[in-house]
Amino acid sequence: MKKSFFGFSAKVAMAVLAVCSFVLTSCYEKSPVAKTPTEYYVIGSVYDAVTGDVITGANVTLDGKSVSSTFNVKLSGYVPSVTVTATAEGYMPGARTVSIAKMDEYNQVSVTSVDLALVPVASDPEPEPEPEVEFETVDGADLNLDAASVAEMFSINVGEVVVNEGKVEVFVHNRFDAGLRAKLTRSNNHFNGVTNEPVFVEDSLYNGYIANFEDVAEDYLVPVATICNVTLNSALAGVEYADFKESYYPFAALLNRNGELTLAGYCVCRDFNLEGFAFTIDGEVMNVVVLQAVSTHITPIEADNHDNGDNHDNHDNHDNHHNNHNNHSGATAWGGGSSVEGE
Repeated sequence: MKKSFFGFSAKVAMAVLAVCSFVLTSCYEKSPVAKTPTEYYVIGSVYDAVTGDVITGANVTLDGKSVSSTFNVKLSGYVPSVTVTATAEGYMPGARTVSIAKMDEYNQVSVTSVDLALVPVASDPEPEPEPEVEFETVDGADLNLDAASVAEMFSINVGEVVVNEGKVEVFVHNRFDAGLRAKLTRSNNHFNGVTNEPVFVEDSLYNGYIANFEDVAEDYLVPVATICNVTLNSALAGVEYADFKESYYPFAALLNRNGELTLAGYCVCRDFNLEGFAFTIDGEVMNVVVLQAVSTHITPIEADNHDNGDNHDNHDNHDNHHNNHNNHSGATAWGGGSSVEGE
């Protein structure tokens, strides 16, 4: 559906290399070890609000500093929010301020999407009449959708889905097995389900939003999607979770650089905003639910030191991981989620 109505190509991919090292505190030694401060990145593009294409000639600033139309910035440290402004010939000026989730002080990587959609200036003195459109936004917390409903609506068939107060998180736990470890560490050493070696993780920040258009008549898809683009300051990626694979920014993180931890795996957490739109077009009422990508974080899953790492399915470690995200999402660890193993 996305390609047939908008026809915009995949976004320019950018790579972020984030080096993380994590701290292992022995049950028997309390010697201090080095910590790596958590790193924050901001990635985004400036789009045409109608077509979803990147506007290559835009003048763009991020917190007052000039950047390109498609940008990738490492912040000097945590800030609560950043502001993107843009102007371009043939478009109305635009600006957008995005909040950044506060992570733990050390040993994590956070990548936040800050897209901006510009509205073209009308050039036709006698444009064709547009349908009469009225709409209102509906807060995701008021949609009464649980994790199973969101997973079904957007065909999310990987990871663990958690819904809380208009936010959606998708956790994918990657527990080490021989195949995964060989892929990540390029090592053929003896392996019993854990590793003390550095682990190079390649993943992606999803970009844009997906939308459920089942309630929208085909003739109104273009105006409805255009309004969503402008309101969300982003571009339509598709209608299913898998469509994000065509609209993403790749990045990489090096975990356990100095071998400080005994890792049983790692978790990829993707954060989304859940929102609704109630449209009235030429007297016909239509509803749209959207899932907008916000950020991605990588956190380690540590082995249980008390049994030499053999118990790499230690739920205490997983609960601690989930609780790291509670500060910014309100999600409850392992609560109310719809879970699918693997990815």
